[in-house]
Amino acid sequence: MAGLPSPLVASCALLLVLGGALVSPGTARATLAEALDLETLVERSDDIVVARVLSKSSRWQGERIVTDVVLEVSEVAKGEVSEGQRVEVLLLGGAVGELGMRVSGEAGLELGHEYVLFLRRWNGTRRPVGMAQGALPVQRGGAEPLVQPGGAGLSLVRRGSTGALSHAEPAVSQPRPLADLLSAIRALR
Repeated sequence: MAGLPSPLVASCALLLVLGGALVSPGTARATLAEALDLETLVERSDDIVVARVLSKSSRWQGERIVTDVVLEVSEVAKGEVSEGQRVEVLLLGGAVGELGMRVSGEAGLELGHEYVLFLRRWNGTRRPVGMAQGALPVQRGGAEPLVQPGGAGLSLVRRGSTGALSHAEPAVSQPRPLADLLSAIRALR
């Protein structure tokens, strides 16, 4: 049976075929998630850093694909890491060979880009808190660095007093000066 695909590969192929047939090309995809305010992001984080992505590599972890991301820390707002230290973050999804897996709402960390990262230590590694909510892109080039909103690929909601879910904004809903955000984070630690 050396020529037959594994059950996982066959299932993924079937899912891709069925998914392509059921979803029109213009349909937006998002993962429903609880909106986390800045206080909650800080509370749930073991480490909060400003860091640049140095490298990414994807691999199999059991029956799923994960991506290991190596970051170089330039500033620490919370935690036991230090400036200049390299840390590794685990993301769900990636590509191994010709097979890829994407998790809608997972943080998308791009090579060479800089982020404010809210990280939780979990099973010997670090993960962004609240998926993409815990990875805020930093944009440099103007008078001062700006932190861009996070949460791409997530449909953020909050439960009201009646139990009904309603749309909610991310912790950073519009560009914010990096120094201002780091000051607010340090005040909440």
